[in-house]
Amino acid sequence: MIWVRIGDAGDYEDFDCLEDAVCYLNELDVGQVTRWRNAGVDTDNFWGNDYVSLYRGDAEGNLLSNLLPDERVLVEDNLELVLN
Repeated sequence: MIWVRIGDAGDYEDFDCLEDAVCYLNELDVGQVTRWRNAGVDTDNFWGNDYVSLYRGDAEGNLLSNLLPDERVLVEDNLELVLN
């Protein structure tokens, strides 16, 4: 299961596949990846303590693993540039 949280005040959302999670991130205009971190990413619009949580977790949302290298490429290739 893929878990996503936008910013430090957001709610955790779960997805069955990474592609659905990326679509959700694009809907929320997070922007492109600027840096990978443990259990998430900094993006154009969310960084520092207000980053995007993005990881594989169990049914309760507990971290099982960071995304694999090929999954990171999928995220980087599919997150859309947001022009402010």
